[in-house]
Amino acid sequence: MPMFSGDVMYEQDGLRITRTERVLVMSTQVPHACLSFAPRGGGEQTTTHVANHHVASHELSLEVDALALLEARQRELVGADGVAMMTACALQRAVVATAEEPLEDAALPSPPVRCVAVATVGLSNLLRAGDSPGALAPVGTINVLLWVSRALSTTARLEALSVATEARTLAVVERALPSRRSGLPASGTGTDCIALLCPIAGADRASVMDSVDDASGVPYAGKHTAVGAVVGRAVYDAVSAGAASWDERYGDTLRRAMREHVRGAS
Repeated sequence: MPMFSGDVMYEQDGLRITRTERVLVMSTQVPHACLSFAPRGGGEQTTTHVANHHVASHELSLEVDALALLEARQRELVGADGVAMMTACALQRAVVATAEEPLEDAALPSPPVRCVAVATVGLSNLLRAGDSPGALAPVGTINVLLWVSRALSTTARLEALSVATEARTLAVVERALPSRRSGLPASGTGTDCIALLCPIAGADRASVMDSVDDASGVPYAGKHTAVGAVVGRAVYDAVSAGAASWDERYGDTLRRAMREHVRGAS
């Protein structure tokens, strides 16, 4: 397993989550399949680590080349390889959540399917899906890194990413915070990012949890499935806790500012 310095937030089943003030890394003992829309290494990748870099708000002004900044941070703190995203949220506020369920219809006795999610939640950039486009400052984002213990087919990885997005959105909607553009209930920020790691189907996994589905991957991961259930639960719990913490500190200020904005526009 790649060794990254910092506080160990989680370590089990060949998965480790470490954190310093500057970077949070989810790393695996063996290469995993990764599906994400991360700004560095997005799409389908094979990797042993995903990084979430902390950058100060003033470093992410609209004039800054954010991708160049992220690339420099990745090479400095993690290395040339891997998937990476960034956040202005203090990494000390990152939340880890886990969930597990028996794998349904397993032909042989099999360990439960597990999901581990870690989220950083900053909501200064809140928007509602369908709001008018355009840059919005100050910055804020919800970044989610999640790991599933089972190999997943391509279809299942896409479904799992969809369920993770739905769970993240649900956690935000339940806070009833307004979009900074329309004033309507927000559904997320303008820069949210998710990365999903799972074992590679057919790979030799003697050092981690074996699965009867390793040869081809679990075929589906919708909300009726064990994989979908644990993904939804872990992501929701992590984002909900982070959103509640942000709301407690800044929510009233945002609501008051938006009320004044609406009055001024009327």
